[in-house]
Amino acid sequence: MSGRRVPKRRQAGEGSSAPSFDNRHFISQAAEDHHNSHVLKCRFVKERGLAGHEEIMHQRQWEGFMAKPEDGNKTMVREFYANVKLNSLNNNRVLVRGTTVDFSSSAVNNLFDAPIVDEPNDFEAFIQHLPSWETISEVLCTAPPNWILNVHNEPVGIPRSSLTNEAWDWLRFINARLYPSSHLSEISKDRAILLYAILTGVPLNIGRYINGAILKSARGGMTISLYFPSLVTALCQQEGLVNLPGDELIQPV
Repeated sequence: MSGRRVPKRRQAGEGSSAPSFDNRHFISQAAEDHHNSHVLKCRFVKERGLAGHEEIMHQRQWEGFMAKPEDGNKTMVREFYANVKLNSLNNNRVLVRGTTVDFSSSAVNNLFDAPIVDEPNDFEAFIQHLPSWETISEVLCTAPPNWILNVHNEPVGIPRSSLTNEAWDWLRFINARLYPSSHLSEISKDRAILLYAILTGVPLNIGRYINGAILKSARGGMTISLYFPSLVTALCQQEGLVNLPGDELIQPV
């Protein structure tokens, strides 16, 4: 198994005030145990950049967001996720190696120099008046697709093979950088709506999506993968944290 396990706990008698867990890396015994029993088994999903598509990039001011990410620190990111899992009182900040790291939507947007977007109002208005599936498919697909249907014969997704080259590029990008998923054979309704929104200029707050995905990955719902290793590392480095001897690194796609 890859990854670095923390040193053994101190034995009784080594100091009554000494914590029983590695408090240099974890916020609690439970966080350390979660790291060793679960997080070390999780795989990483590598981030990727997106070349081309300059019109959308400049329109949304996503130059930083779409650039190829830097290397991530797998060891530090594992500690981050273990601590976020047990840090239920704060959805925006967590202690990593003794330093408070801000992963709020505003911190993510600032890291990418992404603009402030009044997304809750704009996007909610869009969601409340969604275009028809036929309209969405006209933007995303090369031809009318063979819909993926549920048991009630209602459309719930689009086969990946139906996508245009542009929509396919964006799907791979958002699956790694915005709305995490390793499933590429079909596009769910929610993901199709997000793709349509990107391609048609609907305002999006990327920081809100990423903050929510971090919390979902750490606290349940994404149980086998760790997302945003490069981004999380950059947020940690922004607070002065550095790679330590023995830390494992991960390169983006």
